[in-house]
Amino acid sequence: MKGFRKMKGLRFLDVYSTEDDVYGEDFTLETDQIDQYLPNTLRYLRWHGYPFQCLPKTFQANMLVYLQMDYSNISQLWGGGERKVLNKLRFLNLSSSDLITFDLGMTPKLKSLNLEYCMVSNLDLGKTPSLEDLDLSCCSDLVELHMPVECSKLKHLSLSFSMVSSFNLVLTPNLETLDLDHCENFVELHMPFECPKLKSLRLRNSKVSNLNLGLTPNLETLNLADCKNVVEFHMPYECPKLKFLNLSGLELSNFNLGLTPNISKLDLSGCNNLVELHMLVGFPHLKHLNLSGSKVSNLNLGLTPQLEELILEKCFFLQEILAPIGCLKNLFHLKLSGCNSFAEFLFDKWYHYRGILKLKLIVESTYICPLHPNNNLPKFHVKCEYDEPLPLSSGNVEKLISSGLCACTFLESFSATICGLQHLGELTLTGSIPEAPKDLWQLEGLEKLTLCMKEIKHLPDNICMLKHLKYLNLKSLLLEQLPKDLCRLESLEVLDLTECISLQDIPNSICSMKCLKSLNLSFCIRVKNLPGELGRLECLKKLNIEGSGIGRLPNSIFQLKDLCIIWSRLRLLSNGFTCLHEISRYTALSYVHQQRYDPIEVLSGNRC
Repeated sequence: MKGFRKMKGLRFLDVYSTEDDVYGEDFTLETDQIDQYLPNTLRYLRWHGYPFQCLPKTFQANMLVYLQMDYSNISQLWGGGERKVLNKLRFLNLSSSDLITFDLGMTPKLKSLNLEYCMVSNLDLGKTPSLEDLDLSCCSDLVELHMPVECSKLKHLSLSFSMVSSFNLVLTPNLETLDLDHCENFVELHMPFECPKLKSLRLRNSKVSNLNLGLTPNLETLNLADCKNVVEFHMPYECPKLKFLNLSGLELSNFNLGLTPNISKLDLSGCNNLVELHMLVGFPHLKHLNLSGSKVSNLNLGLTPQLEELILEKCFFLQEILAPIGCLKNLFHLKLSGCNSFAEFLFDKWYHYRGILKLKLIVESTYICPLHPNNNLPKFHVKCEYDEPLPLSSGNVEKLISSGLCACTFLESFSATICGLQHLGELTLTGSIPEAPKDLWQLEGLEKLTLCMKEIKHLPDNICMLKHLKYLNLKSLLLEQLPKDLCRLESLEVLDLTECISLQDIPNSICSMKCLKSLNLSFCIRVKNLPGELGRLECLKKLNIEGSGIGRLPNSIFQLKDLCIIWSRLRLLSNGFTCLHEISRYTALSYVHQQRYDPIEVLSGNRC
């Protein structure tokens, strides 16, 4: 820093000190030693982590316009009772410093003051008529903001997390933003006259009991979240400028959004008594809507064509969602968990131009339908995960959430809804569904299909019409036989029949599947034989028959020189395989291209 000694005309100085700098062995500066490094010509001084409790005595600072000493040890501007008036200072930031008291009389022309996270207990604004921006947020000891006269130029005021109990808007006629979030002692906002300049009002978690928005015609942001004491809230029918409204946690029974054409975000989460949300006109700019935990029974999403985020968690009374196709084309995020038939519903749209559209449904039986507790129909809960890549806008979300939220009518609309989805590339159905969707053939673009529903005993024959299907997983199904025309799945590469314990045979038609690369018959205990012409599967690279009832391999299989067979160790040996690669104690794999000996010779000889 000694180099600054020669900079007699220095106007701009920016210093960044860390704790290592201040408390390290090489730090030897005392307060009076930095006098020579702070020339009086300075106009801009920013010293993050300033290590001293006050400014040096000889520093006049009479040219200073901007002073920032955040995260510093400064507790007062001048030491020893000295009082220097900084007539040119316009911007002062002492946030997160050790400041306890501050005399604004020393900065009469100040426009912006930031004392965030300081320990001041009171502040007198009577001596700063030019102040426009005041940040006292997180001053947890602040109990009083003294305003003896009108602060006509004050535009932005933040008192969040302070101990202030009241505020009078009469003294700040040009105030645009007022932040009183988390002022837990705040009980009264004096608003005797109209406040035409006020644009943002934040009162989250305060103790205000009433509020009249009729006096704030140009309000754009209102946050009353968790204001449990609100008993009277007046909102005029027309709020043309309102964009962000948070009333979460309020004791509202009904709410009329009225004419708020520019509303962009509406949060009514935790309004546990809310039974009706009146939306009588369109809201073309609404992008974020949260009704979680409310008792709203119906919702018309046709009025919100620009919606990007919709949160409806634990809306147990929600019976109907009207969602015309295309009304959710801009939706990126959806949570519908805990809404009757939907135990969980997650949707996220993501940027992936080569991705495929995926749907996963886990269906479990349940005993109760909150909407129809007395009927005897089977009831189901669904966990749904739906992924859709951009720029695709399929209209599938609208179909899924409009298909019925009732737990006892879900099964009626299930098949038609699933099979009516557009551009679906991957479908996974697991759980307790008694039968597979009947019209799977309509999913023309389907590439991956997983059906892990133990109650299913047969598949619809039209599944063989899925010409683009590459992966078919039928694990643990109670199938007794596969569709005879399975060979029509001309693009199929993977067929997984693991633990299909009722399956009795594999149709010969499978030998015509020219693209099949992997066949898994593990633990298909009733399957005794493989088709004799299995060797025609020229692309087959992996055959898993571990735990199956198969004892012998067809001779044609040895035409498949690159085939890997997973089987029990003894079975492989008895079928002439000598070079085994053990997987577990009883299971091994081997390749057809490795040397094959006569089974009798192998049992009495060596293996590699």
